[in-house]
Amino acid sequence: MGMLVGRRRSVALLVVGALASSLAACGSSDSGGSSDSGGGGKAATASSGSSGGDSALAALKKTVDEHVTITKIGPTKPLSAAPPKGVKIVYVNCGQPACTANGAALKAASQTLGWSYQEIQAQPTPEAIQAAFTEAMRRDPDMVASAGFSKALYPRQLAEMNKKGITVMSVTGTEETGEGGITFEPLGPKGASAATAVLADKTILDIGGKGQVGSVLLGGYPIVKTYTASYENEIKAKCPDCSIKQLEIQPTSLGKDAAQKIANFMRANPNMKAIFYSYDLMGSGVPAAAKGAGVTNVPLSYSWAPDAPGLQALKTGERKASMFMPQDELGWMLADAEARLKTGGSVADSAPTQPIQIVSKDYNNVPAASPYPASVKDYQAQFNALWRVQ
Repeated sequence: MGMLVGRRRSVALLVVGALASSLAACGSSDSGGSSDSGGGGKAATASSGSSGGDSALAALKKTVDEHVTITKIGPTKPLSAAPPKGVKIVYVNCGQPACTANGAALKAASQTLGWSYQEIQAQPTPEAIQAAFTEAMRRDPDMVASAGFSKALYPRQLAEMNKKGITVMSVTGTEETGEGGITFEPLGPKGASAATAVLADKTILDIGGKGQVGSVLLGGYPIVKTYTASYENEIKAKCPDCSIKQLEIQPTSLGKDAAQKIANFMRANPNMKAIFYSYDLMGSGVPAAAKGAGVTNVPLSYSWAPDAPGLQALKTGERKASMFMPQDELGWMLADAEARLKTGGSVADSAPTQPIQIVSKDYNNVPAASPYPASVKDYQAQFNALWRVQ
């Protein structure tokens, strides 16, 4: 998903290439949602069934409140010794702003540890991605890291890296730690799904535990499908008086007619109280499009991993709440995992990922649009303490 968190022009470049279709082949949508053709189209409705009431809402509030202020990184176990110098890191950058942010963080962590860091740009086509990983191998590193890539995009290179004993790490990929040849994944499908479930809890609280909730799925990406399903399932499980309607938007609509299709979806469902954007940028331009479409009651909006424009929308209240992705901390977690391997430890001690922060004007905790500020302000000092770095 890291490949998707960026600006509209970058997304357009992603769509032009064959990457979107490659990722779509890894897992197509079967959620019963509508396609994005037409104004709103057919949308699946699912009524939830679980105990409700004030006590249930109080329990949800307690869960949400745990994610408002984040002060600690995930790892807590110090290394057994200071990690060796001279470790060689190669990072494959997908070119999207989030990928660049992850790389910059990994570079800073590498410099702190006295390691070398090299970066390879990968254009958004399967051939270019495979070429980038081939080049990464050629440089004979200790570790190759990337963000947003499914292993299905570079299977031969992954197998060769595993055979050579090169550590392979990924952020927001489609595999969990230890699966399919991936040594470490600080934020895989399970972590992302847990985060969107908390955002669903916030949604239920804001609408008072009753009403229709819209869900806008960005099609073609397995991890997006997974964490969107988690959001929807949490609504179904925790809100007996809620219903879900889903709209699926294809990547080719981003920056073009996505806002209009979402506005038409709202107009076709005038009782919708809230709407979830599985990709924050989908919400860009929706208020104006909704006004033009004659939508009088714009639903409260929620999103995953806002960048600078999304953070601005949160500051003004245009966006009700979002789950904020800690890009800097994730980059340092990659270095933490390698440092543990180099000192005879286990990547299991690099987990868990720090809790994902829910940000909202309600909590006065929306960070400056920079575009990827840290959730934990002193994360570097906390990692340094674990690494025995003075």
